[in-house]
Amino acid sequence: MEDRNDAPLPGTLALRVLDSPEAFAQAVTAAVGEAVTTAVRERGTASLVVTGGSSPRLYYPLIAALDLPWSRVHITLSDERQVAAEHAESNEGLVRELLLQDRAAAARFTPLYCGEDDAQASVAAATQRLQELPRPFDLVLLGLGNDSHLASLFPGALGVEAAFYPRSNALVCTMTPPPGMKPALPRLSLTLAALLDSRRIVIAAQGLDKRDAFERAARGQWPLPSPLRALAEHASQPVDFLWCR
Repeated sequence: MEDRNDAPLPGTLALRVLDSPEAFAQAVTAAVGEAVTTAVRERGTASLVVTGGSSPRLYYPLIAALDLPWSRVHITLSDERQVAAEHAESNEGLVRELLLQDRAAAARFTPLYCGEDDAQASVAAATQRLQELPRPFDLVLLGLGNDSHLASLFPGALGVEAAFYPRSNALVCTMTPPPGMKPALPRLSLTLAALLDSRRIVIAAQGLDKRDAFERAARGQWPLPSPLRALAEHASQPVDFLWCR
């Protein structure tokens, strides 16, 4: 994974390498601050899509402390495990614990999952909530799996390719992780079309395996259809990959 392909990345994708976890966290924080400041100045409100995972533990507290007009900011999730917010694997729980704190406690949070009983009801309810948010989203902030998944769009998952259609009217889909992917919980995920309905996309990840997955999948070298490749093919807005070891 040390060998790098020097060929240009496709489409609007750009790689930015940070030299430390601290610089990485500051870069993500700056991207959020810029997006919110510009959106509120130009349109009076801002809308953010944020992510779960481990890397946000570095940057969510920094973002929460930013001096921004948080009461004009809408926040939702790229994906969610279909569990209660109090569950240890809940992305909403992570966001409430680390991001919706300090100054950012004034932001307006819209959950994806609210305890609906079945998949169809979950998708319908999440779609209705998302339709009430200002769109295009001003910033979509994503992590990246070492299998190249974005949100909960897993390469090889049953039905995932339907969620890659860039002009779909569907905002949300249900997704079951492929065998071996943990946590093995049913998910709700924004579709590729919903992620593309944004002014800027930032993918933030750490580790050599994540960089390898990014570069291979973006260039179409992943062995399974990848959401990252679909993003590279269809995005017209800036897509920045912020990475550190």
